This record gives sequence, C-alpha cells and structure tokens, in this order.
Amino acid sequence: MDQFPAITRKDGSSIRFLIVDDSVFARKNVAKMVESFGGQIAGEAGDGCTAITEYDRATPDIVLMDITMPQMEGIEAAERIIRSHPG
Repeated sequence: MDQFPAITRKDGSSIRFLIVDDSVFARKNVAKMVESFGGQIAGEAGDGCTAITEYDRATPDIVLMDITMPQMEGIEAAERIIRSHPG
C-alpha cells in the first residue's frame, strides 16, 4: 500500500492514537492504517474499562473506539473519558 502524506500536529510531531476494539485482528488492521499516514500508536485496549486506563496512561490525541465490547461499551467509555478529560 502506498504511504499517504503524514498528518502531524502543529509542532510537527506525529498524531498519537489509542485504538480500542475487542478484536485483536481489527486493532492490528487499524494500526496499520494509522501508521500508513504517519500516525503513532499510543496504546491499544480490548474493552472500555481498559480504554479508560490506557487513555490516562498514554494521553493520545485521538481515540478510535469500537462501540460493542465486553466489560464496558465504547460509548460509555468515551463518555467517561470526556468527563475526566474535558479538554
């Protein structure tokens, strides 16, 4: 696959992504796509509870989250992350 031009932050550094999906296969495929346009993988999680912990640890710029997952659904996890980190 051809590499896309890198999408960067204002300071020129790579945009950092947290990938959340209960499917390891899906996470790996999304990671390949993110890396193909110069994104950096800040972390991965397989459920909403782990996503919250990983967000706190990695402080990514963008979260790509599945909706239907075990432990905690993606929408609930996103709401909790936003409440904890409104900025």
